[in-house]
Amino acid sequence: MRVISGSINGGSLLIVGKDSGINNLKDLVGKTVSITTKGSTVETQLRMLLKQEGLAVTNDETGVQIIARSPSDTLTAFRQNEVDAALIPEHWGSLIVQEGYARILVNWDEIPPNNGNMPFTIDY
Repeated sequence: MRVISGSINGGSLLIVGKDSGINNLKDLVGKTVSITTKGSTVETQLRMLLKQEGLAVTNDETGVQIIARSPSDTLTAFRQNEVDAALIPEHWGSLIVQEGYARILVNWDEIPPNNGNMPFTIDY
């Protein structure tokens, strides 16, 4: 196999409910953050971001709770105030923001590793 190029670089946003009161990463303590799939690149990125801030992932309100939802279910969850935040791939992040349910807390170029400089899809 020979890698020709990365075709998608970065592309995930950490969005928060527009009226969630979350203004920085520390405000995620006690909150629920949605990801697309357990064990995914997005979960790894979220865990790295939280670790950089010294935040723990827990199943209670002493840390950040992570749940898995498909992107379309995440949109519904924001509409119904069932999640506080989501680390979600584009175009979904921008769509939820444009719909007026969320705002960007951490843009793709600030997401670890390497400030978003990480290929998601490789052509070979």
